[in-house]
Amino acid sequence: MLRATKYIQKLKQTSGSNEKKVILRKAAVEGCFELFEAFKLAYDSRRVFGIKKLPLIDEAGFTDQELQEDGKFSWIDFCQLAEKLASRELTGNAARDAVMEAAEKSCIVDWNSFYRNILAKDMRCGVTETTVNKVLIEVGGDCLKYLIPVWSVQLADDSKKHPKKMKGKKAIDPKLDGIRITAILDKDNDTVELYTRNGIRNENFPHIEKYLKEFLSQSPLSLMIDGEMVSATFQELMTQANRKYDVDTSAAYYAMFDIVPMGEFFNGKSIMGLRDRHEILADLEPTFTQISNGALSVVSKLYVDLDTDEGVEKMTEFYNEMVALGYEGIMVKDVDAVYECKRSQSWLKWKPSESADLQIIDIEPGKEGKKRDGVMGNLVVSGEFDGKPIKSNVGTGFTDEMLKDFWDRRGELIGEIVEIEFDMITKNKDGDTWSLRFPRFKRFRSLGQGKI
Repeated sequence: MLRATKYIQKLKQTSGSNEKKVILRKAAVEGCFELFEAFKLAYDSRRVFGIKKLPLIDEAGFTDQELQEDGKFSWIDFCQLAEKLASRELTGNAARDAVMEAAEKSCIVDWNSFYRNILAKDMRCGVTETTVNKVLIEVGGDCLKYLIPVWSVQLADDSKKHPKKMKGKKAIDPKLDGIRITAILDKDNDTVELYTRNGIRNENFPHIEKYLKEFLSQSPLSLMIDGEMVSATFQELMTQANRKYDVDTSAAYYAMFDIVPMGEFFNGKSIMGLRDRHEILADLEPTFTQISNGALSVVSKLYVDLDTDEGVEKMTEFYNEMVALGYEGIMVKDVDAVYECKRSQSWLKWKPSESADLQIIDIEPGKEGKKRDGVMGNLVVSGEFDGKPIKSNVGTGFTDEMLKDFWDRRGELIGEIVEIEFDMITKNKDGDTWSLRFPRFKRFRSLGQGKI
């Protein structure tokens, strides 16, 4: 049995995060680098192995000694298999056959507890890439070679928090109501892969991948394209985007708002400013249109100077127009800012907020084993907004003290009226009620507020 498998088993049997760090630190100091290579293979979102059904060896009937007996499949053999799967040298039936052969040749425990989990992209030991990287940085030396690339895209801050930043020359575009999708167009490997903002591979938009692959054949270099996947309605888009079977996203289109050379993206920062990047994207728009018949579109930008009354007036008019058309609001971006793979004040979002007075009809407990274990998890509220019946969960806007207090006095809070702030309403699956999108608790409205 591999030494790395023994460390995985120890991590599984340990619940505390500090204790897990001690185990990881010991593995690093003792030079168990196959363990950290395994974490890197499993948690680097850019590496995809393409095997959805992985064999699990039935351990019933085997003795402990038999389960741990060395197989005829080594760590080096596994690394070679993983590389062939990731590079698409092995696909389809050939890939499935190779994986099955590996499972049959492996030490049973190594396969079930280690190799299989790497290919599943989940080590199942309660350790995240952040924890692994912290330990590797602390130990240093050769361990730094095994740092896991952490996926990150540029995120916007809230304009309400930074009013002083709403000045100067800006590029403004609508805030789209869709799914943030980043496309990696890799020229060397001739691949196009779509990722969510959290670095999770999304394969539910094959027509978009196909069009981008056609564009890649004409591109002189590898690229990252950032954008939003949009469809007729947000609800319809989410239903299809998260399905595993019977997926139909053919009505979705990819609205692209930024472009960066792939190498610069993975280094965390672009060289060019926003205006120059957008000019490149805009110049490519006719090509995208010709290839995709509109399924690939470029989000246009309005340039304004917020140091002038005219600029402020143009932005305000644009904001009101976009909200009236059903967009979430607008994005306000510094024209000279580079693309940074983090949350940045060079991108600001300006969104409208609604609020409604609703009645508490239930108080749900926090999930066991999670941060809110033993306190309140959500308020359940109901009432009416804009003539529509509302029933919605509210889980944000609370301090830690509120979560404990509300749970301790949950019986007496049922029936109280609360003000809830939200962005918009969406229809629930039952078809009879509506829920609040991004709801936040603001305050109590009923006479009982004096008890809080």
